Amino acid sequence: MNTKEKATDLDEGATLGSLLKQERKLRGMTKKEMAEFLNLSQAYIGQLESGEKIPTLTTLDKIGLKLQIPVGLLMLSSVNQNDLTPLKKEDFGTIMGVVRMALEKRYL
Repeated sequence: MNTKEKATDLDEGATLGSLLKQERKLRGMTKKEMAEFLNLSQAYIGQLESGEKIPTLTTLDKIGLKLQIPVGLLMLSSVNQNDLTPLKKEDFGTIMGVVRMALEKRYL
């Protein structure tokens, strides 16, 4: 599958782990391949994808490099919507819509 054919889908309920798993699978990459690239264990990759572990910024940067996703977008996906108290729920939806559009056009 051509990775440019389908953009990342960031649902409001998406977590960093679910995004990592989705994008890894979209690119036809195994946990083993990701683990080897990051010099980490497959078990740790599974823990990242399940949300049991949180990656360091260095690891997140390497993941972004491998998946061709800007680290800022990965960080945005890990923000809990409920922590964005100054924003209204409608504003969060608008932001996510803009991110989706940018991903579809591969601006990010």
